[in-house]
Amino acid sequence: MNLQINCEAAAQLTVSVITIGSSGDNKKCVNRQVESCAGDAGDKGKRVNSHQAGDTFDITVEGGQVCAKRTDSGGGWGMKLQVNCLIQATNMLPIGQCVALHSKSHNRFIRMNKHSNMDASGSKAANDLPNNWSWERFTVVDAGNGQVALHSSQFNKFIRMNQHKDMDASSSKGVNDLPSNWAWERFTVVDGGNGEVALHNSAHNRYIRMPGAGNMDASNHMASDALPDGWSWERFTPVNC
Repeated sequence: MNLQINCEAAAQLTVSVITIGSSGDNKKCVNRQVESCAGDAGDKGKRVNSHQAGDTFDITVEGGQVCAKRTDSGGGWGMKLQVNCLIQATNMLPIGQCVALHSKSHNRFIRMNKHSNMDASGSKAANDLPNNWSWERFTVVDAGNGQVALHSSQFNKFIRMNQHKDMDASSSKGVNDLPSNWAWERFTVVDGGNGEVALHNSAHNRYIRMPGAGNMDASNHMASDALPDGWSWERFTPVNC
């Protein structure tokens, strides 16, 4: 016989930065679906944040949470602890998660400003998102068919790619009220490698792009499965907030 069988492809894993933050207690957990984290991922020289304190941690994955327990002291910690963990590529922008999207190429975050326009933040490292920056924070919404939408609670609007090859904001709409016929607000999450993602809009067949310190725009036409290796303006590091 010509024997044929179905096999399940192994999940593609990628590195993602998990923000645990500071804690007044000896242990803190945050909700995040990950595959694994190194136990010493929070120690000096291995953690993502650049704090030089000698604090040591035991990083564990407990169900749908990533937990940090300080091991050199019975107390808490003041630094904004960030660690690298492995996640499935499809989970890089988890539904319901608050995320900020950082461009390594320009060292800036994607931002929705008060003029209903999408632009770039001031220069700021991925591990240094200020607590009072609300324009850079977005909730990941399930848009159906494996796509996501990004909603700003500050302005109650969705990120949108319009017909002018430009990025702006939708009309006012609640986070749970994405209309089924809104195609400009829907994006496919593409693994950009090195813990980065690209966001592809099928209605326009273009990617979200940060060309510099000014306004966001859309890339040239390119399929979601054909992201060029050299396209750095279309790649962003998700930072959970």
